[in-house]
Amino acid sequence: MSYWGLGIFENDDAQDLIDEFEEQNSFSVLVSAIELVITDDLVEVEVVNQAVAAIEIVAAIYESKSDSFPELESMTYSELVFNFNNNVTKTVLSLCEDAMAIITRMEDNMQVEILDNQGLLEDWLDNIDDLSERLF
Repeated sequence: MSYWGLGIFENDDAQDLIDEFEEQNSFSVLVSAIELVITDDLVEVEVVNQAVAAIEIVAAIYESKSDSFPELESMTYSELVFNFNNNVTKTVLSLCEDAMAIITRMEDNMQVEILDNQGLLEDWLDNIDDLSERLF
């Protein structure tokens, strides 16, 4: 796994999720990534990165796209919203909210632990807070 920044899409895990989403062209890829962070007792870095990226894509579909949202190869942003807007239900938003609570918790979360040890946690949490504000 590699990082080139603390942005939501600035790591290999998030890029892998985007690739899978585009390849399968299925909203279920996003839901599965979000659910995985909820069902794991010890949340691994890869799981957090993919769940955050999935939630960011849901936010973009919900027409709350960040300035750093990547350009997709298989569709334009307008096509993304048109194709998947009906999938962003209250249930999915509730799932995202539950996942965000786990993504930012201190215990049993490898991503938070590693970033905290490196002194980078506050900067990363700023990105997560921005996502949360746009979606909820």
